[in-house]
Order: sequence, then structure tokens, then C-alpha cells
Amino acid sequence: MNIVKFPGLNLEFEFSKIAFSIFGVSIYKYAICIVLGVIVALILCRLAKEKFEIDYNFVLENTILAIIFGTIGARLYFVLFNLEYYLNHISEIFNFRSGGLAIYGGLIFGAIAIIVNCKIRKKDVLNFFDCIIPYVAIAQCFGRFGNFFNVEAFGYQTTSFIRMGINSANGYMEVHPTFLYESLWNIGVLALMGKVFPNVSWVPPSKDFWLFPPIELSTSPAVVSILVMVSPVELRVYIITSLTEIAERRL
Repeated sequence: MNIVKFPGLNLEFEFSKIAFSIFGVSIYKYAICIVLGVIVALILCRLAKEKFEIDYNFVLENTILAIIFGTIGARLYFVLFNLEYYLNHISEIFNFRSGGLAIYGGLIFGAIAIIVNCKIRKKDVLNFFDCIIPYVAIAQCFGRFGNFFNVEAFGYQTTSFIRMGINSANGYMEVHPTFLYESLWNIGVLALMGKVFPNVSWVPPSKDFWLFPPIELSTSPAVVSILVMVSPVELRVYIITSLTEIAERRL
């Protein structure tokens, strides 16, 4: 059992990483969070598909491709950044259940799979990303709560009022709950993409506008959202922890 505390908020949680077992196979809460994230993203995307004139079956098709290639990419990214270990334990590369998936690799390979499929099917890539990216952010939000149940991906030690107390290999320590920071960050991405940008017309004012593709590309909600989502974790943590410290001083 894991025990996670939030001393500043007078909260304590005790839980297991495993939700239940099926025929002896353990189903982890992390996996449930990922699946819930995908389901919620698909539901929200279905509500937005008409605005972008996208066939929902095409969304589902790309979702399957993104899950398959995204999982491969996430694993490959993790293996490459822990190459010394995996060169000495080759069989472990394919042991996905032992852990080791990196979101950056998942986003890169998932995006490549979608782009290729859009090109093959002659679909507008940016229009498709404009439709789905805000909901990818909310899916990632659910995924970060999976990190909470695994008691992983936490930050540096801190005395902040929102600090999280955990039992690690080095004993009890109070750290930044980076899973919560990034979840809030992704909710912000959803709010920004879903509420602000849809009120703006992204259609180029004239054909001459296409002479400046970098400008056109930079104004796409999808591109802005991707840049915000994959910005370095350290930057996001710095921004949010600074805000919490400011709030702490004011209180």
C-alpha cells in the first residue's frame, strides 16, 4: 500500500497501485487513468467534430493508430534515454508491464502516425490537429493522475503549502506534486484552445497569406497547443510553483 500526504492541506491517502485482477493479470490504476483519458477525449472530440467538418470515424481511426504507434514511441524514447541498462537487459525492452513509457516519445510517434494517415487519406493535417489537440491535453491530464497512483514523476523537495509527502527509497520526503501541476497546466491548455481560439477565424485573409507559411503555421491552435503541452516540465513547474509561492506570501 502507498501512503501519500498533503500536510499543508491536512489530507492523507492510502491506496494500492493495483485496481483489480483478471485471471491473475493485475490491472493498474495508472492504466485505468489512461483509458479514461482517451474515452473522455473522444467524447469531447465528438462534440467538436462538426465545427471542423471531420468524419468521426476518421477520428477513431487515427486514435487507434496514435495509441499503437504512440505506445511504441513512448517505450522507445524511454529505452533510448536508459540505453546502458537496456543494452545489458535486451529482453526487458519488450517488458512493457515493468514500466517505462515517456510521454514525449508517445506524442512524437503518435503525431507522425496521424500526419502520415492524413496525407494518405488526403485530409487537412492542421485542421485535424486543431480539432483533437485540446482533448489530447485533457487525456494527458488523466494520465498525470496515473502518475499519482504510481507515486512517481514528483518534483524537488519543498516546504510549499501544497507539498506532497511520500515514502521513497530515501525515506519520507515532502516534494512538489508535479502530477497536479501538469494536470492543471493541461486543463489550462484545454480552456485556452477550447474557449479562446475557436472564437477567432484562422482562415488566411488572402491567397498571398500563404506566401508566409511560418506565420500561418504559428497561428494554428494545434501548433500553439502542442508547443504549450510539450514545453519542458521544469518550465511548467517553475511557473506554477512560483505562483503558489506568491499566493502563499499573500496568505
